[in-house]
Amino acid sequence: MTVNINISDKVIDWALILIAIWLFLVLVKIALDLYERRLKKRINQEPTLDITEKSINELAKEYEVSPRTFEAWIDKKGFPIGERSILKPFEVKQVYDYFGIPKANNKTIFK
Repeated sequence: MTVNINISDKVIDWALILIAIWLFLVLVKIALDLYERRLKKRINQEPTLDITEKSINELAKEYEVSPRTFEAWIDKKGFPIGERSILKPFEVKQVYDYFGIPKANNKTIFK
C-alpha cells in the first residue's frame, strides 16, 4: 500500500523560506553570544577609574604637572570651578574626558 502525497511547490518554497529564516536567527544568536562573551572578558580586564572628589593638586600629580599649570589648563578649557580647590566626581570625569586618562604608571587613579 502506497500513499501519494502531492505537496505543491508553494508549500515547499514557504518551508525553505522558514528554514532559511530560522537558520539566520540561530546564526545571529550565536554571533550575539560571542560578542557578549568578548565584551564581558574585556570589561573584566580593563581597570576601572577611581572617580571621586579630587583636589587640583591630586589631579595635577596624576597628569605629572604642577598645580599652577593644571589650573591654567582648566581655566583655558573654561571649567567653572571658581576658587574651589576640590572638584566633584562629575567634574573629575569631565577633566578625564577632555584631557584623557592620565598615564597608567600612576596606580593611584585605578581601583
